[in-house]
Amino acid sequence: VEVIKDTTSVANKVIDKINADNSSEVVVFASEGTSVSKAVFDKLKETGKTLSIGVVDGQGKVNAIVTIEGNKITGTSVNFNLKITVDAKNNTINSVATKAGINNDKFTIVDFKYSGTLPGTLKVAANVANKYADGTKLALYYYNAKKGVLENQYQLTTVKNGYAEFAIDHCSQYVLVESSAAQVTTGTLGSPKTVDTNALIMWIMVMLAAAGTTHKQNTI
Repeated sequence: VEVIKDTTSVANKVIDKINADNSSEVVVFASEGTSVSKAVFDKLKETGKTLSIGVVDGQGKVNAIVTIEGNKITGTSVNFNLKITVDAKNNTINSVATKAGINNDKFTIVDFKYSGTLPGTLKVAANVANKYADGTKLALYYYNAKKGVLENQYQLTTVKNGYAEFAIDHCSQYVLVESSAAQVTTGTLGSPKTVDTNALIMWIMVMLAAAGTTHKQNTI
């Protein structure tokens, strides 16, 4: 399995793959910290194709899967860094969650190195297998650092094959909370929108199968 690890390679290799692949959905692997350039977003917007990126950590694990749909791109003036820390440590967020009555074992922090508005709505599948069993329902919250609060995103996701998928159009820090804990501690949860993970399950299985060999390959 080829793992792309620098911005230039992402632009050149991914664009070549998008052009050459007859499928409307393209899959690549990239090491964490790699940036997806404006040129890639432009090509996806032009072709309307979907790009799924398996983000590989230093141990060869697919830590997250980012899916970019060309027909949902509204702007392209970003270099999107793929460094995504799942189960990140943040004492401030821990304190906010504790004050809200959410125990530490009931939530996990997903921290994006890229911060700011995205060029459209992206889907992110975070690898939460070390913390949650398949079938666990999680509610998505955004950590508003300026206000020091967790803001309900009204999305409910079910862990499948170790991944929890959600949709975002802005990057910073998000918190996945077990829905039972969220329901108890938040009076404004309402009826969360359920993210459809079925569309991504096929890619997750492909990536998991391929990721098993990534640690034996040299990155480029």
